[in-house]
Amino acid sequence: MRAIFGLILIIFFVWLTMLIGLVVIFVSLPLLILTLSKTIGRFFESITVAGIASVMVIIWLVIWKELAFRYFSKMIAERQ
Repeated sequence: MRAIFGLILIIFFVWLTMLIGLVVIFVSLPLLILTLSKTIGRFFESITVAGIASVMVIIWLVIWKELAFRYFSKMIAERQ
């Protein structure tokens, strides 16, 4: 039961971080569109979305790797 609960927490964390990332991206877009001209605004909007998404993916992958490594290392240690 404890192993299943741990996996559910990891999956919940993954979905939560992805949803927070979407909120961050979509909150920053109207600010860029309103402050810049249409052509330059679209360009910076695309760069901002790609940049924020890339940083979030890298951070998420590092966190995911660490969580999975700790979780499965702990599980293996308990079974030995």
